[in-house]
Amino acid sequence: ASILVDEFSGAETTASLDKNAMQAQAGMGTGANAVTSGSQTTTADGELIWGATVDVDSFGVSAGSGFTQAQYRDSTYMTEYRVQTTAGSVAATFTAANSSSHFITGMLCFKKV
Repeated sequence: ASILVDEFSGAETTASLDKNAMQAQAGMGTGANAVTSGSQTTTADGELIWGATVDVDSFGVSAGSGFTQAQYRDSTYMTEYRVQTTAGSVAATFTAANSSSHFITGMLCFKKV
């Protein structure tokens, strides 16, 4: 088992979590951004979008378009982040290395100060 910890500053200190999403997927292919948390619509400009995924089959994964990879461990666990300039629809996305992989992917959206 692994624990990945990412640390950020600048989030609202009271009720900082704006939105979240999570879903499991199987066999979604290797297309760019095919692995996804599912989308949500943020309510404020400048939110930190943090995503995490677990490749249950350990084939490998890469960060989604517009995201910066934060951590990657054992071809299984990855975290990523980006700042969403303007409020609107967003999803944490990743690209699978193998078309038959199984993923559990989540996203947290934090309001800035």
